[in-house]
Amino acid sequence: AAKVSDRNNHDDEIEQLEFSLTALREASNKAEAELVAKESEVAALKHQANDYEKKLGDATEIVKSLEVNLQEAHEDVQAHLSTIDDLNTELAAKVSDRNNHDDEIEQLEFSLTALREASNKAEAELV
Repeated sequence: AAKVSDRNNHDDEIEQLEFSLTALREASNKAEAELVAKESEVAALKHQANDYEKKLGDATEIVKSLEVNLQEAHEDVQAHLSTIDDLNTELAAKVSDRNNHDDEIEQLEFSLTALREASNKAEAELV
């Protein structure tokens, strides 16, 4: 009877161990499935990070290109401003020349009028 009792106790212990082993296998399988899912998620996130890095690299190249274009446009504007300054200087010189010519013409017209008056007076005296 003692041996039967021992055997029954061992059977109970074996059954408990088998139950625990089954629970551990299920937990292990569940953990492994979660691990596979997490690894898949990590792989997807790495792929997404690589895409973002590529987009960031592309955006950086675009910004660099825009900076070069902006610098070139700035240089063009500076050149145009310099040309405008040169043209304004030339225009001011021509306006000054025209004003001088206007003064000379006015002087010549005054002299011509004076000569006509003198000529008319001399002609009147001759007559």
